Amino acid sequence: MKRRRLAVGSIFMMTVISAAVLSLSPGLPARAAAANIPDALQHIPADYQFVSGLDVRRLTTSPFYLKLRQEQPQVARIGNELSEFTAQTGIDPARDISYLVMAGRSGASVKPEGLVILSGDFDKNRIVSFLRSQSGVIAMEYGGASVMMIPDKKDNSVKNGMVFLGENEIAMGNLVSLKAALDTKAGGKSSILSNAVVSSLLSSINLDGMFWFAGDAAGAMRQSPLLLPPALNASSIQSIAGVFDLGDDFVGKIMATTVDSNSAAKLADVFRGFLALGQLSGEQNPELQLLLSTVTVTQNSAQLSLSIHIPGDLIKKLGRIKSMQPGTI
Repeated sequence: MKRRRLAVGSIFMMTVISAAVLSLSPGLPARAAAANIPDALQHIPADYQFVSGLDVRRLTTSPFYLKLRQEQPQVARIGNELSEFTAQTGIDPARDISYLVMAGRSGASVKPEGLVILSGDFDKNRIVSFLRSQSGVIAMEYGGASVMMIPDKKDNSVKNGMVFLGENEIAMGNLVSLKAALDTKAGGKSSILSNAVVSSLLSSINLDGMFWFAGDAAGAMRQSPLLLPPALNASSIQSIAGVFDLGDDFVGKIMATTVDSNSAAKLADVFRGFLALGQLSGEQNPELQLLLSTVTVTQNSAQLSLSIHIPGDLIKKLGRIKSMQPGTI
């Protein structure tokens, strides 16, 4: 029975994760006219295949998050573990970081590249001084900026680093990505905002949402580490985008565009199958059954949409159950 509960418990995660994994590979945003465009998008190269954004300030000041820190020890512990980092670098993520943008690309002819840009209020001199004091850090000049490459603690290899794109923006990634961001900022490369495909995707979602993503789903699926059903293969999905908000409730929508209506129908059947299988666990796991009931699958021609609306009380209830019975969901 426990094995069944574990298997069914992963169904909802597949519903959300499969879409999230799609977003964490190829595809990118440009903004709908009415929304606020994060400045960081201007520094992401146009050939990157995916992009996502998180309004950190809204998240960390939301009533729901503050309640969660009070009621869930594991959430509060995250902030406590950052205290030493804050003392050394002067960066308090909850206080200083206002927005986070992640982007990347991958493919047969290019190595996977990832770029993270943090926007906020930083003490640049203190951060740079801290980094220069660390053993093995390599500083190099590029495009008028000082790129700090940081050794990996496991094998001492130098793979990733960071650079200030401005007083209020920090970029993190490998050297190729950081140079590309600096080139884009200087105008030597076009930004992701000039990508017509991404602009179209982002015009369909609200960039004012707390978390959003958009991507070339086909490329994402090719790079996905998950073993996905045939209906989720790279040849059927063309693009994917979504937005989530965390207020009193968790509300989100994920939209996938496939090559044709037949492919969209098959994909819809896959997700409906996940949900139906989860409903079968009602007697053993009524909380999961209730959670799955908050997901709605709709199809319109070649487009598939997953709408999610999870009441805040249910999220807190599930959190309490999980903390009392680890590994049962």
